[in-house]
Amino acid sequence: FCKMAQTLWCFDFDGVLCDSATETGHSGLTAAEEVFNLEVTPNRDAIVAKFIQTRPILETGWEAVLMTFLLRQGHTVEHVLSHFHASLKEQTLKLHNVTQDQVKLAFKGARNRQLQEALPTWLDLHGQYAEACAAVKHLTQATGRHQVYIITTKGKEFALRLLAQFEIHVDEKHVFGLGSGPKPDVIAALVREQSVEPRIVFVEDRLATLQAFNRARASNADLSSLDTTLILANWGYNTGQQREQAAKDVTMAVYSQNDLAMLVESRLKSDSIS
Repeated sequence: FCKMAQTLWCFDFDGVLCDSATETGHSGLTAAEEVFNLEVTPNRDAIVAKFIQTRPILETGWEAVLMTFLLRQGHTVEHVLSHFHASLKEQTLKLHNVTQDQVKLAFKGARNRQLQEALPTWLDLHGQYAEACAAVKHLTQATGRHQVYIITTKGKEFALRLLAQFEIHVDEKHVFGLGSGPKPDVIAALVREQSVEPRIVFVEDRLATLQAFNRARASNADLSSLDTTLILANWGYNTGQQREQAAKDVTMAVYSQNDLAMLVESRLKSDSIS
């Protein structure tokens, strides 16, 4: 009896399955008001709309606290896009004598309050990318050689709540949230659990994360020899420039939601034949 190789389908969450930019902006702004002792923001929706334009540079959720604060203080979208990681992030923490941990705590607190006090409102602030979600549901219903993992920098409890809302049934142990460590390390650990070398499909909307995976492959024996498909989700939080860069990179492909649906379809079909 020959053990069949599994395909490990690894999906990012925000910007791949979930359109969370509006909620992230609202929670960020609520936390910013607390951290920086601000009056309630009168033009909330306008600030959140600007935040959505800056969303491609957000790496982890708590940065939204600083980004919405800067936008509220009158920084332009362009300025935040160009200078947030280079200088504004550190400057803002230093200038206001605030630590990263304080900001993280406020962000999580703002989210949790909303969950407890106004869950339907909180859920409604999220959209789902319908075709991508349908493709994942299709995989979760397939038997045998396909395993679905969600690997996100969002707090796990929030991701689980939204997966339930989207009716995507993924084993809780297959959901890796904030604090799980770098995504390439998470995937390498999943590979080590397999008795037969698996195939990997990694779908992500952040080019830098795919590039980090490639760097990890070069130095990590668990990843180096694998049959790997790296996909940049063109519907997620990335810029035209990043999509162009990915399109020129032979190690990855730029997909639409429809491309993803077709890949899932063809992989499931070829497995049923083989």
